[in-house]
Amino acid sequence: MKTLFVPYDFSLPSKDALRYAIDASAQLNAARLIAFHHNPQVYTNGEFPVLYLDNLDKINSDLRDQMAHDMMELMDKSKTCHPGLDTQALVVTESGTISSIIEHAEKADSELIIMGSHGKSGFEKLVFGSVTSAVIEDSEIPVLVVPSGFRYEKLEKIMYASSLAHFQGELHRLRKFLQKVHVRVIALHLRYGFNNPDLLARARHLLSEEKDPSVELMVADISPEFRLVDQLLEFFKKEKPDCLVMFPTRYEWYEKLFISSKTLELVNRLRKPLLVLYT
Repeated sequence: MKTLFVPYDFSLPSKDALRYAIDASAQLNAARLIAFHHNPQVYTNGEFPVLYLDNLDKINSDLRDQMAHDMMELMDKSKTCHPGLDTQALVVTESGTISSIIEHAEKADSELIIMGSHGKSGFEKLVFGSVTSAVIEDSEIPVLVVPSGFRYEKLEKIMYASSLAHFQGELHRLRKFLQKVHVRVIALHLRYGFNNPDLLARARHLLSEEKDPSVELMVADISPEFRLVDQLLEFFKKEKPDCLVMFPTRYEWYEKLFISSKTLELVNRLRKPLLVLYT
């Protein structure tokens, strides 16, 4: 992994994400870290700002200086930072926070976007929304969500929930992402009474052929009387992995009106890092 991209708005959750990225940089084999701040100006027709600031360049320069200071301060305190980590503070002034994050992460050839979670829920989430959730839904780049207040712990065991319908593709995507990061992987299949038994048989056959001791398939029978997310969190607490991985389904905007996202719900409830990948 070469480049980590951290959206940074000077809030405590974003500083937690920046601290995590710095502390995890050695294990993730990251050579470069970009802290990104979006300083938006409101545009009337896509060209002219409503409010023109003569000192905008100085404001952005001051923001970059503060970001660089924050990064150096966190690096000085870190005991697990990648030696020789190249850091960059990037401030842009353009419309669209979410599109700016994704666009600049792609321009930088980032392998991972690391974001903090404010843990909004209920009415607050409905009113204010979530930049992190929107980036998760729109980004092709993997996104790692760090809960507010969480401190880096070495990744030794990760868990991901799988319906097994795309098990081989999920494993391939996960291995490609992890590359030289050596961790134990638990693929958790939550089985209702009506699951397709052929999918489970194929998954077990695949693992028996690969003979990879780092991957374990765990099957747990659950009750349809209880919510899937609640039962997933219970198994997460029991197994105590260092990170949960989700492979969500992309929905059209109109489908989102009727289909709730388990991944986005977990963003607000999980107290460990959540990695989002798309196959």
